[in-house]
Amino acid sequence: MDNKKTITIIILGLVAIAGILLFLFLPSKSHLANIDFYVYDTNDNFHYEVNERLELLVNDTAAIKGKRLIWEMGNGDTLMRNTDVSYTYRKAGKYLITLKIDGKHSVNKYIKVISGLE
Repeated sequence: MDNKKTITIIILGLVAIAGILLFLFLPSKSHLANIDFYVYDTNDNFHYEVNERLELLVNDTAAIKGKRLIWEMGNGDTLMRNTDVSYTYRKAGKYLITLKIDGKHSVNKYIKVISGLE
């Protein structure tokens, strides 16, 4: 092999190794794009009611492990918990719940809380 071929092979090898290292060690944001959360009513009647404990569950707990989660409940209240998140609304209304992950990614969901008499 002559020098030009050897140098070309070495450069291509280094570029391939650099690409593999970048792929392995750069933080991936794509898994956060699939994060969602669900709101469950504890009395299983498919209505979110005033004074009912609601449970907030993230669909991929492995993806949020070690991340900082902030739940904004749409009424001025904020919760800073990763697991076992529950909340009770004291007034009827429409609320925008926002889940913020590490301050970089957020997921929003509107819910309607009824008085129980509706």
